[in-house]
Amino acid sequence: MKKFFAFICSVLCLSAAGCQEKIDVTESSSETSQTSTDEVITPDEDSEEYSLGSYKVSESGIKIYNENDAVPDDIMKTLETYFTSFQNRDFDTYKTCLFPGYADNMETYLQRDYEYGLQESFESQCDNLESMAGGEFNITRIRAVPTGEENFENFFDVLNEGFGVDYYSEVKEKSDSLNDLYFSIMAEADGEETLLISDFEIVFAQKDGKYYTFG
Repeated sequence: MKKFFAFICSVLCLSAAGCQEKIDVTESSSETSQTSTDEVITPDEDSEEYSLGSYKVSESGIKIYNENDAVPDDIMKTLETYFTSFQNRDFDTYKTCLFPGYADNMETYLQRDYEYGLQESFESQCDNLESMAGGEFNITRIRAVPTGEENFENFFDVLNEGFGVDYYSEVKEKSDSLNDLYFSIMAEADGEETLLISDFEIVFAQKDGKYYTFG
């Protein structure tokens, strides 16, 4: 079960040594506030942001990197909502991003094997992300790309084991589609922007026109 706990708490276990990429956020703040959410922005070649590529700006001011619209916009919105729920310590919003029934299965598993619940797990993730960021943080950039592998069986192995059922088959049956992605997150804390999470795998399931995740 150690590998399962490593999966569900993956954001807690990422090395702080990976948070090396830093950008001065003071120059770009005014640009972000004046940008249409539908406009694709390509930084000037002499900008320190140029190497990060083109982006759009979400309604909340987060820069969204989704090269050639390779990932559905609604997935990017759910990914944003999911991670800003940690930023805002908003447990109710966090649960809206989870696949239907996942929260109940996870609650049962955590109470049975660890004697605490999903909300305590969520608060721990908030604490650890804040520690990794260097203080209270705001998400500034989100990037996602398809893995190109659709390695769903391996992804769900730990959930099958933890829940004691063939959870992958259950999700497949109830979903219209599955998407396997790598994502990265940048965040600002105390005036400094850092790479918080880099190229980590996440799966989204589409059900009744909405996208949900697991974690």
